Amino acid sequence: MEEIISKEFDIESGKGPDEEIPESQFIEEPPLDESTESVAVEEKESGKKQAEPVSIQENKPVLQAINLSELTSALDKIQQSLDFGKLASSLDFSPIIASLKDLNNSESIAQLNESIKTISSGVTEEMRAMRSSIEEINKSFTELKTINTTLSEIKAGYENSISSLINEFKEITNAIKSVGEVTGGIEKLENAISKQSEIVQSVIETTKSTNESIKSTEESIKKLTEKEEQLVEKREKETNISIGLKHNDNGVFLFYNGKYDSAISEFLKSLEYYPDNFDCLNNIALAYLKNNQLDKALEYANKAFEMNKDSFLINNTLGLIYLRMKEIPKSENYFNTAISINKNYIEPYINLGAMYKELKKFDKAIEMWEKVIDLDPTNMDIKQKLMELKEGKISE
Repeated sequence: MEEIISKEFDIESGKGPDEEIPESQFIEEPPLDESTESVAVEEKESGKKQAEPVSIQENKPVLQAINLSELTSALDKIQQSLDFGKLASSLDFSPIIASLKDLNNSESIAQLNESIKTISSGVTEEMRAMRSSIEEINKSFTELKTINTTLSEIKAGYENSISSLINEFKEITNAIKSVGEVTGGIEKLENAISKQSEIVQSVIETTKSTNESIKSTEESIKKLTEKEEQLVEKREKETNISIGLKHNDNGVFLFYNGKYDSAISEFLKSLEYYPDNFDCLNNIALAYLKNNQLDKALEYANKAFEMNKDSFLINNTLGLIYLRMKEIPKSENYFNTAISINKNYIEPYINLGAMYKELKKFDKAIEMWEKVIDLDPTNMDIKQKLMELKEGKISE
């Protein structure tokens, strides 16, 4: 735009739009003759001005030098070409053109000069304003360029981001595909595992059943073993009992033959094989009693009594031991206990009769022995003792 304006305003003066055109350069002054020049010099030196302007008639060479039609045409063309904004409205050349058409008096020349000066000043101001606007526009263009650069960078960054996102999306898509493949593999693996689980479950059930069978078999074997052990133990116990009973029988035989020491030895061997043999304990107590070993007799009699307190045999044996030890009340108590347990057992009656005879309680002795005869009429020994006891009492 500045170049256009400069070209439009480069008239005959050759000045640019920013320079003020002096008034003297718009109209060429006519050459002065010597008289006029000398007068002018004298006036200049004297500091005086010319009183009156030069008349129009005297400036005819100036008018002849100016081609008004060409100038008017040029001004019209300039005004037509400057059709932009305030500058075009400011360049109103119509007063100039009117003044140029009427240069008959000094007033028109002054008016022309004033019009040119006004236009020049307006053009200068407008050009300055336009230059300032152009600078602002240039700044705006610079800012726009900066903004454009920034937008380009943003666009490039955005495009890079989009590209990166697209790549990431592709990677995600590939990953999803991979996951899909892995999922398919996992499904196959799950199916395989499920089949294996079914097989394992079947094996477990079979194993469980087998274990139950084994457990049942083990329990059966255990029961059989226990039974076998019980049988073996029973057989062993029966064998030991049999051996113990044999030694006990040997001791009884020796006892009735008066061989009390040998009888005791056999009874003790019997207890080694059959320690729970109550009869053997009682027999040992009787053997020690016959051998007059009262402490030993009482020891084994008490063992037998602890084993079976309701036995009429051991109660009778204790009665005999305490009778030998002269403990009459205890002896009488055990004899009576034996009778209360078994009234048909004649030994406590016999023993009580003998005890009462020694105590001179003949009536009670006779009473006891008579019960023996009632229970065993064939007992000739007691019949004889009973008869002697009765005769002795009568004789007394």
